[in-house]
Amino acid sequence: MKTIKDWQINICLATYNGQKYLRQQLDSIIQQGYTDWICLIKDDGSTDDTVAIIKEYVNRDSRFIFINSNDDRKLGSHRSFYELVNYKKADFYVFSDQDDVWKENRLERYLEEAEKFNQELPLLIYSNWTSVDEKLTVLKEHNSATVIQEQIAFNQINGMVIMMNHELAKLWEYRQIGAHDSYVGTLAYAVGNVAYISDSTVLWRRQVGAESLNNYGRQYGVATFWQMINTSFDRASLIFAQVSDKMSLERKLFFSRFIELKNANLIRRIYLLSKLKLRRKSLKETVAMTILLLTGYGKPKA
Repeated sequence: MKTIKDWQINICLATYNGQKYLRQQLDSIIQQGYTDWICLIKDDGSTDDTVAIIKEYVNRDSRFIFINSNDDRKLGSHRSFYELVNYKKADFYVFSDQDDVWKENRLERYLEEAEKFNQELPLLIYSNWTSVDEKLTVLKEHNSATVIQEQIAFNQINGMVIMMNHELAKLWEYRQIGAHDSYVGTLAYAVGNVAYISDSTVLWRRQVGAESLNNYGRQYGVATFWQMINTSFDRASLIFAQVSDKMSLERKLFFSRFIELKNANLIRRIYLLSKLKLRRKSLKETVAMTILLLTGYGKPKA
């Protein structure tokens, strides 16, 4: 049985025009107390100095590996992270954004949590995070704790705080739907263990003009709600078709009810929602979501 000292970690870093802050993130990875890692980097067609910075760090530290130095195709973040995870086998895979900063001993904290679980079963670990401005001044501490009743409808587990084991990674089949973190997070709830670390382990830089993850989905209208929830229905359907044979009876029933909700009549929707108990982070958002799902108000016609 492997122990922390034996575990290999692959850090998966996707980049695109990240020259401004990339060095800070790479330095924070180097400064981790746990050193048995490699950092796989995939660039998505940057037009600034990002590639030059990547090559600089590759030359400095052999643990950095630029996997597509001769390929500048633009694949998007979902496909890029999928290819990073599948590039080389490891015990654990950690997602990294190009403009974040990791707190010291982040990897050790995750591995300590991983020790509590049977690694023959799929596992995803995530943590709280801290939003900061461009100068790393703290803006807000974020409580990321979630449950399947939140995750299945609207993703709550952000990619920059995800670590998954190899058993979960093996089940990830790329589908061109939604984001990588929402797919992996929902897949983990379908078939595996999901562990939450209450400490903040990442500084997430909120840049001027960038979207606040805290407000994502709140500032949009009904049309965007239906676009997002329909993506969630489709994602759940794909995952169910792929791994239903690996689900517990409880999870299988939960997923099948959620999938049925998409096209159910009013009476059936009332029943399904009473069983699913879907929720959002606030009571106001939960009530709004429930009303829209019950009434179908603004739902696009098939």
